[in-house]
Amino acid sequence: KVAGGDEFAQAIAKIAVAQVCKSKGFQGFQQSALETMSDVIARYIMSIGKSANCYANLAGRAECNIFDVIQGLEDMGSAQGFTGASDIDHWLEDSGVVR
Repeated sequence: KVAGGDEFAQAIAKIAVAQVCKSKGFQGFQQSALETMSDVIARYIMSIGKSANCYANLAGRAECNIFDVIQGLEDMGSAQGFTGASDIDHWLEDSGVVR
């Protein structure tokens, strides 16, 4: 389960995972698979949020903006090779994550 036991986040993640699976043609799946996939998704989203929060704090802001979220997405996706993730001189609007 998601760290901190956030049942609401877990429930929302289950709904999202089920909807994505259905839209991709899955007609059913095991409950354990749904639990695992929703846990991974919830942890991923929380990690992006933590990263975005760090960027906002580094900029001296108490709240995140879209650029902090994009930078957080790039941080999370840089291992998969998002275009521009390692280039410190690029505009975030030109990010491979945004595209």
